[in-house]
Amino acid sequence: MLYYHLQVYLQLKISVLFSDLIISYSYGFIVLAILAGLLYAGILYVRNKRNKIGRFWTTILFIIRFLSVFLLATLLLSPYFKTNEKFVEKPIVVLGYDNSQSIVLGRDSAFYKTTFSQQWQNIPSLIGEDYNSEAYLFGSQVRKSDAPDNSDASSDYSEFIAHVKNEYKGMNLGAVVLAGDGIYNQGVEPLFTASGLSVPIYTIALGDTVAIKDIKITDVRYNSLVYKDDIFPLEISVSADMLKGEQAELVVSAFGESPQKKRINIDDHDFTASYEFKLLAKKTGKHHIKIDILLNEEELNKSNNHSSIFVEIFNDAQKILILAYSPHPDVSAIHQSLKSFQQYETDIKYIKDFNTVKVKDYNLVILHQIPSVFQRADQLMNEIRDLEMPVLYIIGKHSSLPVFNQQFNGMDILTTIGKYEETRPDVNSLFKRFSYDIEYASQLENFPPLISPLGNYVVSQNAEVFAYQRINGISTDFPLIVFYDKSGVKSGAIAGEGIWMWRIHNYLNNGSFEAFNNFISKSIQYLSVKKDKRFFKVNTKNEYTRSENVIINAELYNDSYEAVNDAEVSLRLTDENGQQFNYLFTPEGDIYSLDLKQLDVGVYSYFAKTQLGNEQYEANGEFIVSGQSFESRDLQADHALLYRLANSGNGKMLYPDEITELPSLLTENNALKKRTYFEEKLSGLNTIPLILIIILFLLSLEWFLRKYFGSY
Repeated sequence: MLYYHLQVYLQLKISVLFSDLIISYSYGFIVLAILAGLLYAGILYVRNKRNKIGRFWTTILFIIRFLSVFLLATLLLSPYFKTNEKFVEKPIVVLGYDNSQSIVLGRDSAFYKTTFSQQWQNIPSLIGEDYNSEAYLFGSQVRKSDAPDNSDASSDYSEFIAHVKNEYKGMNLGAVVLAGDGIYNQGVEPLFTASGLSVPIYTIALGDTVAIKDIKITDVRYNSLVYKDDIFPLEISVSADMLKGEQAELVVSAFGESPQKKRINIDDHDFTASYEFKLLAKKTGKHHIKIDILLNEEELNKSNNHSSIFVEIFNDAQKILILAYSPHPDVSAIHQSLKSFQQYETDIKYIKDFNTVKVKDYNLVILHQIPSVFQRADQLMNEIRDLEMPVLYIIGKHSSLPVFNQQFNGMDILTTIGKYEETRPDVNSLFKRFSYDIEYASQLENFPPLISPLGNYVVSQNAEVFAYQRINGISTDFPLIVFYDKSGVKSGAIAGEGIWMWRIHNYLNNGSFEAFNNFISKSIQYLSVKKDKRFFKVNTKNEYTRSENVIINAELYNDSYEAVNDAEVSLRLTDENGQQFNYLFTPEGDIYSLDLKQLDVGVYSYFAKTQLGNEQYEANGEFIVSGQSFESRDLQADHALLYRLANSGNGKMLYPDEITELPSLLTENNALKKRTYFEEKLSGLNTIPLILIIILFLLSLEWFLRKYFGSY
């Protein structure tokens, strides 16, 4: 019986051994390794007349040689052992601190800057070694850090929660600890984002919920683009708390003229009102308009009594010519769309009146069903080509496709049957010429079909497809909307008529023309912007915020239009008070870069110059630094939001003096458990030192014994 059990045990051990052993070849090669060992040992020690060693030692040497050769031959088969490695993962506790300015703008700013900041950094040691804690700051952005400085100019709770959901997906996330005042001014409703988070949220309520005496500018509505000599409105919303019976004055200062003023009579402790000012746009360029509330009563927070806005005044609008073969609702739809944008002036003409049209007076031409089968319009086409005028073609049943193929280099439509079919847009997600909102793209794909030529479509190399044709619900690779750029001269084509129905459908289903108008304006803007071929140019953003560094880049090219970076480039910066500052650019790769750090709110003009060889180059322009702090608008903490966040995740809201309860709360929560898992691991036999030591030992032992007994 004992022999039977021993036999079964050995069989199981061998079975497990070989189930965990993996080789790169068939297991039949193990037999060859055994045969190689037997053969090699047999040649040396079986019936070898030169062998003078006794039978016992011959057998020992035979076994040693067999094992050595067998192991070496086995290693040639690249064997691996499969093992399961055990891992124990502690639950992760994510710490998120609202690093926005509102927390330290209130009455307890000293406490949050010193005492609580230290308490927050001590939380990992407070909760102990049973958890892995990872600390973040959130506000304008989410970043890993445990040292708050309350420097962020906005607060976005939803971005932090979304970051936790994405970053720790599939990991042993146990809980989230969030400290803040509940005031958010960026992103979506935090409770909505937190609904998909399956772990408890423990909130630490900071800030002050007591209402304070405060008057503030809550909103300013205005047009940022205005045309010279226009009168434009400025609507300002004001609110006041705990100031019933007081009077204030609203002051608007603009264009260097005497300020406009309006009196505010506060007749309630919870007061709101709106005031309208009308301003005359006298000077072109970018202008800074300052808005102030003057109040004699003392306030804890005066930073929300001021606001700055910027308007840009244009002298001339871009002129767009819509030239059509005949009256068509498409023409009216495009005209109505462009009328909603102040920067465009649109004229509608028909081909029969072409002799009275001066194409050179326009920035872009839209050709509806031109060239047509009845009017090739050769003179018009030649003029457009000679002027390098950007053009948008709209193809319809009256279009001459052979002439269109000659004029538009972005696409050929090959057809001989003259038939048309209904096609819906299938927006190309890889399109890069201009950005188009995903929501608008989804609406566009559900618009009514256009009437497009039936045939074969060939897209040229420098063209890019904005939307393909979807025919009877089937996506095709036939282009519907194409844009083309050749040496900076841009053109585009819509291969179908009927976009007037897009505009109507957009309003009926979405209550606005935004998706249609956005498509038209983006297309026109892309086509009308000409390629900049200057040898020296300075690149700035139109607007910077007060909290970001103002970085300016410059480009310099030689006569062959090759980038040059060995010349000295200087810049003179002038603020709106007339103060001037001089800087030098630093070469970085093929460009020049200049970091002006953070600048005060205002309008800045610059003048840059450089010299390359005997040529001197200059560039000038303007940019805006804006930045009404969102954080200063409202300092009354929203602890109700923090309570709902904690309650939604089976957590709890704590106050700073209750932070020591956190370890016991985490211990009581059954969700915070260690997670054990096994990871399969393959280890090569040739990487195991013991195997190599055994082989070396066997070979050395055999050599020693053979020498000891005088064999060879």
